[in-house]
Amino acid sequence: MSVNITGISYPVFVVVGTMLWQIFTESIQAPIKNVTSNTALLTKINIPREALLLSGIYEIAFNVLIKIGLLALIFIGFQQPVSTSLALVPVGILAIIIVGFSIGLILTPIGVLYTDINRAIGVALPFVMYLTPVIYPRPDKKGIINLIMDINPMACILPETRNWMTGQPNENLMLFWIYLLGFTLLLLLGIVIYRIAMPMIIERIGS
Repeated sequence: MSVNITGISYPVFVVVGTMLWQIFTESIQAPIKNVTSNTALLTKINIPREALLLSGIYEIAFNVLIKIGLLALIFIGFQQPVSTSLALVPVGILAIIIVGFSIGLILTPIGVLYTDINRAIGVALPFVMYLTPVIYPRPDKKGIINLIMDINPMACILPETRNWMTGQPNENLMLFWIYLLGFTLLLLLGIVIYRIAMPMIIERIGS
């Protein structure tokens, strides 16, 4: 069975989309999880707070390598052809990580003060997944789902990365680069906010 809009095996379509979505969710949760789980340490020892962010990035990178290994086996099993566009896959995966990590980093100061934020993210992400072409292709007809996907960055970045993996044509490459630039700037802003906010938050928690 193939998905008409991409021309690839549906199991490959779903597995690739799901694994890329897992990278996104892990990227959102990594900064909040790493900082909140070490809050007590931060209040007692003056350690570089950026080290916790780097730890989250290392964890994401390790998980990505495992997922790529599994995808390689799946591609072999389903005899999924690839093309030279495979060279762009690291860019796509990096873009997914940047989008997720920047959102998580912006939410981290709030998440340290209010632990329900992390739980709320965990509840919301499965719903957001169904508004992203993860397990089904983007609808051809205009409607509310298409309208939501027009403003959902992952509805562009994830399919483009999957297309590069599976040797399919690009869908909206210009929008991909615009999102990547925008979220890279958001990531830099998140680092600035993190550096400014965390000393005050730690002082408040420790008092």
